[in-house]
Amino acid sequence: MVKQIAEEGNIRPETFSREYVEIANLDRYNRWSIEQLIKNKEEVGDIFFGYKGIIDKDYIYIQYRMGKEWLQPKSEHARNPFMFYNCEDEICSHTLLPKYRELTGAYPESMDSDEKFKYTKYLYCVYRNILRHNSMEKRVKIINQIVEKYPESSVAIRQGGYHSAMLYYVLSKENRRKIWGFIDNSKDCRCNAMELPVKPLYQMGSWQAIKAVILSSYIYLEELRKEAETYPPNIEILDIYDDFERNGIECRKDFWFVKGTDEDYDVGFPFDEK
Repeated sequence: MVKQIAEEGNIRPETFSREYVEIANLDRYNRWSIEQLIKNKEEVGDIFFGYKGIIDKDYIYIQYRMGKEWLQPKSEHARNPFMFYNCEDEICSHTLLPKYRELTGAYPESMDSDEKFKYTKYLYCVYRNILRHNSMEKRVKIINQIVEKYPESSVAIRQGGYHSAMLYYVLSKENRRKIWGFIDNSKDCRCNAMELPVKPLYQMGSWQAIKAVILSSYIYLEELRKEAETYPPNIEILDIYDDFERNGIECRKDFWFVKGTDEDYDVGFPFDEK
């Protein structure tokens, strides 16, 4: 649009009438950033990896450079795909995949030899190392086991926001039916996209539909634990991080972050290179 305004003095109508828009993000390529991640053995998340994709009026399609694909209805978009776990419905329709793959196109072969991305390859080495033996599958199994005994529409997730959207995302389809909704004090909670109730704590009333509450956030875990002490005595508190610890799983951030072993970060990064 800026180019059209500068060169033609207006914006052509067809600019606003496309059937889809292309989206993309570059791999992390900054040397200092990658060096710090490897030196400090930091968690590796989706923000480090490039992708291409398409957004149209119905769907969002993302294809990461490492090969992971994600196709979701736009109306339900409230979270990003996991880098270290394949959820049941990451691809909502396999029949639509060929269409979106064709629209997105392939990555340029020149990217692997582009001098700008010379340090990115070390990031992918770390990712592949961690992918071979991370504990995400065990974490997801524990989360599903926590809710599987409850009847349908009887478990609330506290709090809302990204933490709860990601937790809901890893539940099996059967266990998603156990979720009543979300407890969050923000009227703009992103969990509104789930088409389940989102209520502030002060409007929970008698809690008559709720048998248990899952605490979803590690960042606010201590506050949530203290708050849970004020819940009605018949409400069970499901603390996923407490369950992780009991099962010997170290988790010092929100559950979808994965940190590898020291050996995973030993990828030959040229720390001494000027």
